[in-house]
Amino acid sequence: MKVSERLLKKVSESASVRQLSELFLNKRLVNVKGAAGSLKSVLLAHLFEKVSSQVVYLTSDSIEAEGIKDDVELFVGAGQVAFFPASDMYGFGLDLANDTVKGERLSALQLLCEGQPQIVVAHSSALLHKLPAHSKFQKEKISISVGMSLDFDANIPALINLGFVREPRVERRGEMSVRGGIVDLFPFSSEFPYRIEFLGDEVESIRRFDPSTQRSLKEVKQLLVYPQELVSEDSTGTEGNLLDYLSDDAIVILDEPEIIRKKLDPRSGSDDSDLADDSSKNTENGFLNEIFERLARFTQLHFVSLGEKYENLVNLGSRSQESFKGNLKLLKKSLEKSNKDQLREYQTPPEIFFLCENEGHAERLGEIFTDEGIKFPNLSVAPFGLHKGFTFPDANLVVYSEHEFYGRSRRLRLPKKTFQGLTPRKLKQLNVGDYVVHVDYGIGVFRGLKKVVVAGHERECLHLEYKEKDKVYVRVERMDRVKKYAPKEGAQPKLNKLGSLDWQRLKERTKKKIKDIAKELIEIYAKRKAQEGFAFSEDTIWQRELEASFPYEDTPDQITATIDVKKDMESSKPMDRLVCGDVGFGKTEIAVRAAFKTVLNNKQVAMLVPTTILAYQHYNTFRERLENFPVNVEMLSRFRSKAEQKQILEKLKSGEIDIVIGTHRLVSKDVEFKDLGLLIIDEEQRFGVQHKERLKKFRATIDVLTLTATPIPRTLQFALMGARDMTNINTAPRNRLPIITEILSFNKEYIREVILRELDRGGQVFFVHNRVLSIDRVAKMVSDLVPEAHVAVAHGQMRENELEKIMVDFVQYKYDILVSTMIIESGLDMPNVNTIIVNRADKLGLAQLYQLRGRVGRSHQRAYAYLLIPSVDSLTPEALKRLRALEEFTELGSGSQLAMRDLEIRGAGTLLGAEQSGFIDSLGFDLYNKVLDEAVKELKNENLPDEAAVQPEIETRVDMDCDAFLPDDYVESGTERVEIYQRLTESVTVEEFDDIRLELQDRFGKLPEPVDNLLNFLSIRIFGKQLGLKSISIRDSEMNAEFAPEMLNFDGEPFKKWLGSMLENATQPFEFYQNNGFGIRLNLDNINGQKMLIIKEFVGSLIESNS
Repeated sequence: MKVSERLLKKVSESASVRQLSELFLNKRLVNVKGAAGSLKSVLLAHLFEKVSSQVVYLTSDSIEAEGIKDDVELFVGAGQVAFFPASDMYGFGLDLANDTVKGERLSALQLLCEGQPQIVVAHSSALLHKLPAHSKFQKEKISISVGMSLDFDANIPALINLGFVREPRVERRGEMSVRGGIVDLFPFSSEFPYRIEFLGDEVESIRRFDPSTQRSLKEVKQLLVYPQELVSEDSTGTEGNLLDYLSDDAIVILDEPEIIRKKLDPRSGSDDSDLADDSSKNTENGFLNEIFERLARFTQLHFVSLGEKYENLVNLGSRSQESFKGNLKLLKKSLEKSNKDQLREYQTPPEIFFLCENEGHAERLGEIFTDEGIKFPNLSVAPFGLHKGFTFPDANLVVYSEHEFYGRSRRLRLPKKTFQGLTPRKLKQLNVGDYVVHVDYGIGVFRGLKKVVVAGHERECLHLEYKEKDKVYVRVERMDRVKKYAPKEGAQPKLNKLGSLDWQRLKERTKKKIKDIAKELIEIYAKRKAQEGFAFSEDTIWQRELEASFPYEDTPDQITATIDVKKDMESSKPMDRLVCGDVGFGKTEIAVRAAFKTVLNNKQVAMLVPTTILAYQHYNTFRERLENFPVNVEMLSRFRSKAEQKQILEKLKSGEIDIVIGTHRLVSKDVEFKDLGLLIIDEEQRFGVQHKERLKKFRATIDVLTLTATPIPRTLQFALMGARDMTNINTAPRNRLPIITEILSFNKEYIREVILRELDRGGQVFFVHNRVLSIDRVAKMVSDLVPEAHVAVAHGQMRENELEKIMVDFVQYKYDILVSTMIIESGLDMPNVNTIIVNRADKLGLAQLYQLRGRVGRSHQRAYAYLLIPSVDSLTPEALKRLRALEEFTELGSGSQLAMRDLEIRGAGTLLGAEQSGFIDSLGFDLYNKVLDEAVKELKNENLPDEAAVQPEIETRVDMDCDAFLPDDYVESGTERVEIYQRLTESVTVEEFDDIRLELQDRFGKLPEPVDNLLNFLSIRIFGKQLGLKSISIRDSEMNAEFAPEMLNFDGEPFKKWLGSMLENATQPFEFYQNNGFGIRLNLDNINGQKMLIIKEFVGSLIESNS
């Protein structure tokens, strides 16, 4: 029997729940007391099974609502549960709900419209939402099914009337696009968008597709499209309410009805701005009374906690799970007590469940319990992620949840995200006016696509403009030589002059420098690999306990990093590993585990950090994580007095201190260890030359683990494979809540509201104002707005120790609001700061805004970023677009692609030295990577014997007498066409072309002849390269192809064999010729069918002979 079935059975068979069920069948209102932890969720699932109708659960606590929704889904399945979330934004925002919230609300309404038994979990503010009238919402829906006849031309305006916005490409919810007879649309309530293909007015097919790849995923037979707007704009005044969508036999469950009423009462602070329109009703409190009167028509269940004077009251008498903070001894005692005392009148020990997030956690805990002697016949450790535990004596049942056992914050299961934010594709996307780099000509400006006629046939080229308005037209097949120029944000490149030698010189200089650096890195690496170091022992039970007590689930990258580090430590070679990952992605945890492993092997650990405040933060983290183990952690920094420092040094020397965390004070000559086994370095690039020299001496013999938040580009990692051991932590912690981002016109009243909202939940606020000159004035304004808060100011022109003190005081909660410039310390982890307000956000670049926003949302709390602008009208279209992009990409890591660009440039500097950053600025990041790759290949070639050296690549030139391009009426958007051309020229196999062919058919319909020709032409070119052909010429009824001389070897038997095998494999009869060069000729006179396709198949057939 499944865990869900066992829990439901135990609960439903208890006397109090049987009493509740009986009352429920006869009474309109039942009150329930003593439902603790996740028992509410179990009851909800039980009632739903029993009544088989719509069940609506309402609470005034949005976190509770999300938890109940997650729990109930475990019992009844995700398809049976809808969620109507709270309004995150009220007041003056441009949007009242982000796309995810809007989608969840519309999903809930659609499910209710279908009239099936459903559970709807809603925030109580849903009762105040003015929704489209139920009848109108139902009537306006459009049903589309395969095979039906539908007026295509009338259908497009009908979809726009439902609220879809027409775009060239559908990527986000609420968008639609029309291409020929194909309509793409992405309903807010759907996980994926849909592609409807028409043949005239008949619906030929409906397919779900992936918005990031634009490829179809699955065919569906029918699609119901409902209105996409939640706010009623009906002039007739026929507005609806959530209650109108419920069937008469629905059951409404109110969690603490008194608190709900209090929260919704406008006189005690409205929970929704929609009320503002109806002040007359509000003043009389009529609207609210009317809602509660309308609730009376439904059967109701109220969860109550205070008082006894309730009619039809059932007291379940359950208790919440006690707190253990990961202490296994306390858990063992608690289990023994439960078994010994037994619950109520039961003669048998209770059934005990210890519920974990997933299989892996359940296995790990099972092992730890066995090692600790926690073994009871009535205890089940199972993967079933209920949020909270409870003891229910009436059912002889005890449930522990892993989250509560470790004192973790609840992690909510987030809806799947279909839109990935700024993808690498978006970053590379060429728009008119963008700077580009051509491998041969340097930096120019992209002026758009231009059709040119070559020998009477049309082609499309990239039009690039250089210094003094010189032009270059780049043919499709040569587009791989053009890259978008990616400098640091805000850097303004200089255009190159055509015909000048400066560009070639710069490339050569860069390549030489890279070779020198790479050579040195490889030599150091080889030397270290030859050294002998200390081999640490394998993991012990304590190590496993420490890792199980980590408050979050390890991400796949964290698991890899832990394995890599342990493997290095257990080997006899000294470790020198670099772990890269954004702040809050779990690097410190890797360091804690490595440090603990070192201490268990009776060796000491030193952790070196660049600033006093980081030392203080890491010191607290290490102490917190290791508090249940006999490990002595100390800190050596300016925060320690001279006497304390002296004492610490003595204890280090005697071995009394196991782990010491400090600033560069740690590398002073007077610091001696008894037996140092591991050195952890945080952000090495921030230390000076002298410190680095001292670190080099350490590196020779002991294990070194380096952490950095600056991402190291993947290209660099591959190129330098064999020069540095590196692990990347790219995945954000699972279920980290997205950051709600809002653009707001500057409004003091609203600034006060959002600050108070954060302070009310015990949090702190960043207020970013990026001008030192006026920062004090802004701080005073904030202080006047929120006099109850303590405000501090921080900026880069302060003295170092003054700035440090303010930051430490802020971390220690002595201030509520920090008004600062962009200098908010990037490495600092401040999980208590979950609201950031950015003043004049329109003045900042997108990458800067991403990095700023990433300073909040580091914990389980919902985080908010407010971007303040003067007024929407005063913004340039570019600034608004930039801010809108940020508002869209609420996901952690979604916009990191763009911030990555900026940071990767720094990362290259981190790895290869600061001088390289200058070269990256000159060449652009993509071209720099290409040069780097070439340099490393050449370096490897230099060390190889001649016969093993890599052969030079042959470039095949193809001339043909037919149109080959993407017509405007097939792919309308110029940006889209450029992107497809780019992908085509970056493809290196014919399979990739075939894949793009299928994608084009899927997205745009049947291929016109010029597109077919283009794909065949590029495939022929690829085959030509593989064959070693210098040129292929296709004219009228003949194809001539000439081999590159360097690919030919006319000697003896192998050559004859090669010729014979070509004749044997060829799909068409052909002849060899030898004029100035050696080649093949194919006569096309008597050939039926598509010329280009036949040539492609013919050239492809010769490839096998080449192998």
